[in-house]
Amino acid sequence: MAAANGHLAVVKYLLSLLDSSDVKDFLEAKNDNGNTALHWASYNGHLEVVEYLVEEFNADPFIKNNSGHDCIFEAESNGKTEVENWYLKKFTPEDAFDVEENEKEGTTKITYQPGKESKLADEQARDAAFKASIDKEDSETKDLEEKAKTLNIEES
Repeated sequence: MAAANGHLAVVKYLLSLLDSSDVKDFLEAKNDNGNTALHWASYNGHLEVVEYLVEEFNADPFIKNNSGHDCIFEAESNGKTEVENWYLKKFTPEDAFDVEENEKEGTTKITYQPGKESKLADEQARDAAFKASIDKEDSETKDLEEKAKTLNIEES
């Protein structure tokens, strides 16, 4: 609850009580809904706590709760733009990445120059789609061959 309520001093104190070998398990502990302390800090927009847990203890923001949501999604879905943007800047694989917040309009503009990571992802997606289409054709051909055998239809 300390992380959920933004009590950084309490979070620091509690973590200082743990043996260093127990910190990872503690940070990955989930409640009944699958949320970690980092989920709650993210959801409630407590950037200082989020930064501390991630930077100092390598808390994993990609752990999913029972709804399939990671910490970044929780921040975004609850309108915690400052936390969401921090995550985006911290974990982006692209070098040229810019987040511009327009507080007056309440909008965020995200721009990036595609780099080798996005190019690789595009190529992998294209290859996967191509393989899926071939696999589908092979499957349909096999299905037709099996039906032909069942009906005793021979190829001429």
